[in-house]
Amino acid sequence: MGKNRDRTRRSSAAELLETPPLTPPSATDSPKSAIFSRKINGNLHDLKRLVDHSHSQIVEDIESSNSRLQKRFKIQSQACQKMMDEVEKEKKKMSQRIYESQEAMKASYEGFWHMNRIVHIGFAKHP
Repeated sequence: MGKNRDRTRRSSAAELLETPPLTPPSATDSPKSAIFSRKINGNLHDLKRLVDHSHSQIVEDIESSNSRLQKRFKIQSQACQKMMDEVEKEKKKMSQRIYESQEAMKASYEGFWHMNRIVHIGFAKHP
């Protein structure tokens, strides 16, 4: 039952906003109808002004929120880029250390292999 009542209110408000302004009372209208007509026009004007103000406030809030979101996105994007740059630097350092370790192992192995060969050849010459 409450739902039907809400629908009626909404449609009534929508109808009030959509109806054209009432024409001024003619000379044949009674003074009561003229007063009633002015009150309705005044109420409609107040209602329209209230809706316009609410709409302006909503648009302002949305724009403000959008601006904050854009700033937050920019800050987070910059933080991500900084982190990616740092990771890239660390990757290069690690790659360089791995390369240096490989070279040291090669040199050590070649030295070991050369020493082992000399010792092995030395034993081969002495029966």
